[in-house]
Amino acid sequence: MQRSLRNDVRWTINRERSDLLIREATRKIRNGLGIDSYFQRKSAILITGSIARKEAGTYSELGIMLLHRGLDKEDLSRIAEGIGRFALTSTGTVHMVKGMTGVDISSKAKRPVFYFDILGELGYQNILEGTKVYGSDPILAEAKRMIIGDLTSAEINTSVSGGLIQHTEALVEQMGTGKRVVKNALVIDYDLQAGVCSYAPGGKGNEPKSFKAPILAAHSWIVQNLALLAISNPAHAARMVMSLPSNTVDKLDYIASSARLSVPTGVIADLADSYLFFLKKFQMSQHEANQGHKNVLFDISEVKERLFALGKILSGPLF
Repeated sequence: MQRSLRNDVRWTINRERSDLLIREATRKIRNGLGIDSYFQRKSAILITGSIARKEAGTYSELGIMLLHRGLDKEDLSRIAEGIGRFALTSTGTVHMVKGMTGVDISSKAKRPVFYFDILGELGYQNILEGTKVYGSDPILAEAKRMIIGDLTSAEINTSVSGGLIQHTEALVEQMGTGKRVVKNALVIDYDLQAGVCSYAPGGKGNEPKSFKAPILAAHSWIVQNLALLAISNPAHAARMVMSLPSNTVDKLDYIASSARLSVPTGVIADLADSYLFFLKKFQMSQHEANQGHKNVLFDISEVKERLFALGKILSGPLF
């Protein structure tokens, strides 16, 4: 199994593209909202998703999270109007804004997005990974302190960990087929018999997404569970929450060197290598789709070997 993926020039290109998009988003958001001291004090706007992780591909979308302290509906509408009407372009590709997720950190009752939202995504992951482009540093720091307090609570930590495991197990069941049923229609993301994967842009849910789900998603849940294990230790929680890198592989390296987890030697390195392999195939699918090509070929034996190795990690002591 090849292990030179960390040196692939693709990751440098991804980081440069992500940095460009973040700079462009910062400019557009600041132009849209103006330098308003009220919003600057009361809110923090984060870029989230693959762009924040420095993994932007051909069809990466711009995720936005708004953290605020007690803004009313009128204020939130003004912010949404100011930042929600633009798209970003990079190398000829349109990067659309996903939409804005808002969290009022002044009310604990209104913070369920810190854990699992209706899409099963982790709100606190976006806070830890996000890049602040506007607003108050103290607001972001306060949100991170709340995460520390919550995730070092045995009850909440156990609940979130259980959700992570449940999501991961659901994805494992799909890995061996690469097929999904959406609205009574069969969607083939990848075919392990033919050795092809497919990608189509769009957000309706019935488009093929290559190795994004379930494989890259499973990697993501494993990484989040490792981070959760590290944060659950009060001795490491503050450092982990305040300093955890956004990029997936950088995050794994940081956890391996800083968290002192009881994880078998080589597991984290193998996980990072596996993630990069499938991310590369996924982004190749995106690129080919942008060029009008439907399918990308892959080595069946290598993909099966990597899926088997990933399955061993999932069935091991991490879960």
